[in-house]
Amino acid sequence: MKGKQYTSINNIEEYQYSPWKEPVLLDGTDGMQFSPALKTDDVIAAFVNDLSRNCYFDYDHNDDRYPGLDNYIFNIQYALMQNSTANPANENYDVLVTGTTNMTSSLNAYGFAGKGHYW
Repeated sequence: MKGKQYTSINNIEEYQYSPWKEPVLLDGTDGMQFSPALKTDDVIAAFVNDLSRNCYFDYDHNDDRYPGLDNYIFNIQYALMQNSTANPANENYDVLVTGTTNMTSSLNAYGFAGKGHYW
């Protein structure tokens, strides 16, 4: 990511930085479309901009409000929102409180996202 910092009172310098402790390869789609051959035992992979990380979604249930259409509802995997003690892989993303994710390093300002958007 690109960042900016003051090098003096009159100069601002751009620099590249990673919001994560270790490099992360992007995985999945942008979350806007998925394979039409999607099945209930598939795991959806998407880079979620709101959370600044790769997220994985499991099938939860079929939405039957539209007769004749199979509308699958997928939810974010619970392990992605566990604190780093419960899921050590989340230490890379500074997840300190289960059900949230730390956005401070990717936003360059204090910020946390909650799971409610994906629940």
